Amino acid sequence: MTESDRVFTCPYCRVRLIVTASQYFSSYVPAAEKHQAYSFYVPYWRFKGIEFRQGVTQSKHKLIDRTICARTDLRIPHSLGYRLQAVKARFVEQKTEGVFLKPTLSLEHFLGRITSKAHSSIEHFQENPDGAARAAFAQLARSDNASDRRVAEIVTNAIARDSGIGAGRGDTINAFIGEIVSQVYWPYFYQGSVLYDGLTGTRVGSCDPIDFGSEARDTAQEGVRFVPTLCPDCGWSLEGTTVSMVLPCSRCGVGWAAQYGRLVRTRISFAEGGDSGDAMWLPFWRIAVKGESLRLDSFADLIQELNVPRMVTPAMKNRSADIWIPAFKIAPRIFLRIAGALTIAQLRSTKDSRSSGERTYPVTLSAAEAFESVPLVLSSCSNARKSLLPRIAMERFKPVSCRLTMVPFCSRGYEYVQSGINFSVHKNALKWGRAI
Repeated sequence: MTESDRVFTCPYCRVRLIVTASQYFSSYVPAAEKHQAYSFYVPYWRFKGIEFRQGVTQSKHKLIDRTICARTDLRIPHSLGYRLQAVKARFVEQKTEGVFLKPTLSLEHFLGRITSKAHSSIEHFQENPDGAARAAFAQLARSDNASDRRVAEIVTNAIARDSGIGAGRGDTINAFIGEIVSQVYWPYFYQGSVLYDGLTGTRVGSCDPIDFGSEARDTAQEGVRFVPTLCPDCGWSLEGTTVSMVLPCSRCGVGWAAQYGRLVRTRISFAEGGDSGDAMWLPFWRIAVKGESLRLDSFADLIQELNVPRMVTPAMKNRSADIWIPAFKIAPRIFLRIAGALTIAQLRSTKDSRSSGERTYPVTLSAAEAFESVPLVLSSCSNARKSLLPRIAMERFKPVSCRLTMVPFCSRGYEYVQSGINFSVHKNALKWGRAI
């Protein structure tokens, strides 16, 4: 199992269990067999997700996977880099043997470092000329030569565009979507006063040995809990893959999500279409929100506030304005495009149950994570971003309702096509999205 797996299936007895944790999952990379007897495990905080930066003129997004050592008193590698992507980690359980050091860097401090990471900006570039290039640029910007000042202006605009900063005002929307925060233990061992990597056996550095009696615990205290995949209403077996966060019951048509060691009911509906038989039903969170300055009470309000070039009809005033957010992880650019297309289209739901023969894509993005992307989706849909983005960035949205809606995409060669909005998703995009 990996840290993104949420359902465990026993290959022997066929029992399926939902894997949950109280706050975060803890895993460890086992030491090499020849070093296991004298290795100890050092904690690292790990953060995986998609970082979005929405600006007036440009949008930036990237996949991030960062680790920071949770021990501030050891002279060991501060980060594990990409090493965790090349090894298999195991869940830490109550019976896991080994010496696990206690973290001295709190989770709150670690998340603060991630979210407040300094982004490149022209103000920082000019006010901190600590390098030869920065000093040269500052001198160039103060030059009496018009051509030199023009070069400085071009560089200024280029840095502003790369930083996603709009018109020098810093009008940006920053968000992390689909993040996974976990704790990973990496093996190390001593030989005298020299510290070695417990997996590869390479020398890391030299430092005084740790007093394991006061700084460590003999067994890991963290652990995972298991919840049976049985519908609380009818007792039927819930369906879903190993990465599913919402497991539907094919008998009573209700979805269930594991939260804090128990199953929570999730409403599921199905959009119109998908009668061809080869449809793949992709999950989307339909979230109705309420703002303080933005009026989003109806579909007509949504069209008018976002300045969408579409005629407002009387029927739109009677329809609710839902923000459609993909309930699955996919490449950032496709994530915003498909969310914007469905938000503007506002497909209708026709049924609340389905037959067992229909194919559904697993839910890998929670409703809470989807809600965090509402400002990004609204700004990406707007044709008046220059004036609307500052309002969206300062807006405090409150959720009104949320439900899971399955949208049919018909298989056409290498793509899944939604004929209602003329939108297609490459099949490989869904395949590689599971690795995010």
